[in-house]
Amino acid sequence: MMKKKNQIFSALSHILALLEGFETRECITYTEEHINRQVSMIDSLRLLCLLSITENGLLSKDCKSLKAQYLQSYCIEHLLTFANLRQLGLLEEQQAEKH
Repeated sequence: MMKKKNQIFSALSHILALLEGFETRECITYTEEHINRQVSMIDSLRLLCLLSITENGLLSKDCKSLKAQYLQSYCIEHLLTFANLRQLGLLEEQQAEKH
């Protein structure tokens, strides 16, 4: 019971950090761990989308890494899910600035 409670508080603290725009790297690490432990397929997608929305898109290297980890953990069949999320604007990759 205590372990579950600690996990919930940890998740909430990372979500709050995302919403406040702090500790982005730590939030990415938390999301990676969440995906790799296969905690919840839907919650992992929620974290990815929340991270993308709050950061105005993910850095290209982070986006590719998180997507690859997700597909490896939950199955390549979810490739279409990523296309749909991108089309809806929920999972974006930051565009490189042109000089």
